[in-house]
Amino acid sequence: MSDPESAAKEEGGGPQANRFWVATVVSIGGSIGIGVLNYFTRYTLAQNLSIEDFGFFYGAFAFLSIFLSIIDLGMGQSTTLLMARHLGLGDRRAAESTYSVLAIGRLLLSLASVVLLFVISKWVVYDYFNFPKGHQSFLLLCLFLPFSTILGGVVAALEASGDFMSRNAVLFSQYGIIFIVVFVGPGGDLMVPAVAFVGSVAFTGIIANGWLYWRHRIRFRLPGSTWPATAKEAWGTARWFALTTAGFSFASTLDVLMLTYFSDVRAVGLYNIALPILQIMMIVMALSTVFAPSVARLWAAGDRQLVSTFFGHATIISLWLGLAMSLGTFLCGGAAIKVLFGEQFLEAQMPLTILSLQVPFVLISQLVLSTQAAMNRPAWMTGTVGVGLLVNAGLNIVLVPRYGMGGAAASTAVSHAVIAVVGMVGFRGTIAVWNNAGRWAIIVLLGVGMAALGLRFAPVSSIDPWSILWAIGIAAVFGLISLPILWSSIKWLIRHG
Repeated sequence: MSDPESAAKEEGGGPQANRFWVATVVSIGGSIGIGVLNYFTRYTLAQNLSIEDFGFFYGAFAFLSIFLSIIDLGMGQSTTLLMARHLGLGDRRAAESTYSVLAIGRLLLSLASVVLLFVISKWVVYDYFNFPKGHQSFLLLCLFLPFSTILGGVVAALEASGDFMSRNAVLFSQYGIIFIVVFVGPGGDLMVPAVAFVGSVAFTGIIANGWLYWRHRIRFRLPGSTWPATAKEAWGTARWFALTTAGFSFASTLDVLMLTYFSDVRAVGLYNIALPILQIMMIVMALSTVFAPSVARLWAAGDRQLVSTFFGHATIISLWLGLAMSLGTFLCGGAAIKVLFGEQFLEAQMPLTILSLQVPFVLISQLVLSTQAAMNRPAWMTGTVGVGLLVNAGLNIVLVPRYGMGGAAASTAVSHAVIAVVGMVGFRGTIAVWNNAGRWAIIVLLGVGMAALGLRFAPVSSIDPWSILWAIGIAAVFGLISLPILWSSIKWLIRHG
């Protein structure tokens, strides 16, 4: 077999690799900004609301997120991949048709869901959450669904167009509006975050649609002769993504839902103190976002070797960054909570410490799933997520009643590890993903060694702010030692630009 790098050069993959690299840097930068805004939003709400109110709001949001993933029916991811294929072939009319068909489908389903949620709202708020005072806030928050589907369609179209700068600007505007409304709104009022979330997606969705047309001349078109064929193509792609999207959403939010059911909104509130810190650590999930459209084009062109090479380098970057961030969070979780939110939230230290271990697995699993989707392997993708979901559900049922927040965190971390491993095994016979196994092993062993060194001098239970500097130092040393491996992947992307 020829060397992947040489083959990539011969096939002329340079411009594609360069676009991928630039898009990755832009997306990671946007993710950092969004993560910071998300932290400040949660910080403001945590200070202004009681821990019970805070827990109810984010528990309700997790509940609605499940609905959002179900009504998506895989259409969000299908929008990106199908539009990327059509645009790659120069067929803008087909891309517009895909955008329009999937947008109207998601919108109709979201409106039907809002009606259903209004009907069952009292049961949800009074019986499931046992929090009657949150009823009005829940009703308003339900309107997040239709506006979110509109905005999501625009974001998917921008990703398909390779315009990640605009995508980041749209999402940054959404989170910026949320923070501004929460910051200036009256404290202690549960309606304020609901107004912020719903208002942000409504306003941003309208503006983003105009920008999509002005920048890319892509717009919503009324039903026409091409719609039946487009709908058939979209359903053929989306039916498998529907199970995968819903499954991954369940796997990511089941911990909060189970914690709500087996515990109370106070535990949910504390758990949601840990989550924004973790989300900032997972900024490189943007790598999988820009990877899917690129792989879709390469796979359609039959360039398996270049797909293998891209995947290998993307995995090294994800693993390196994931371990560095996991190390830092693991060693200074308590101190980070004390500095970022205050001592009154230190009970969230345990779930944050456990959840920090999942960062590399989440990044790898997202990369694996986006690659499987781009390679048009929906059945295996669905099976991969299904196995992880079953593991997650089983562990949550067993561990949450006994260990509370710690059990929820452990269940989520293990399920993401399972998705990553099963997904990697599933590539056998399609692309060569194990060529870099030796490099992965070196990075992992260095990470484990640095974690042991860090724990030797600073126990994980420490809440001394100085432990943050120690954790950053340990992560930096890990990064420097393993930097040659990372740099080889970066050089490959630069060299092929």
